[in-house]
Amino acid sequence: MKHWPFTVIDAGTLPKLQVEYKNEKKTFTPEKVSSMMLTKMKETVESYLGQDVKDAVVIVPAYFDDSQHQATYSKQLGHPPHMPPEARWSRPCLQ
Repeated sequence: MKHWPFTVIDAGTLPKLQVEYKNEKKTFTPEKVSSMMLTKMKETVESYLGQDVKDAVVIVPAYFDDSQHQATYSKQLGHPPHMPPEARWSRPCLQ
């Protein structure tokens, strides 16, 4: 963990990630980081395709429990509003 470009901090009951960007410290929840990654992926795909992307399939590991599923798909915890979840399925775990 000492080589990570961020610090994991204790913020009450949930861990948060702290980064320094342009000499300013910013703190994010893991769900927010996930949302930011999905947003960047959407922008990259739209740039490549040259058109808007309105639907996407987001797959989470089979070992995720219900709270992790909720965090991945939750608008309250940072799911991008331009990519609302439509449905969830059980996914097999590949080993």
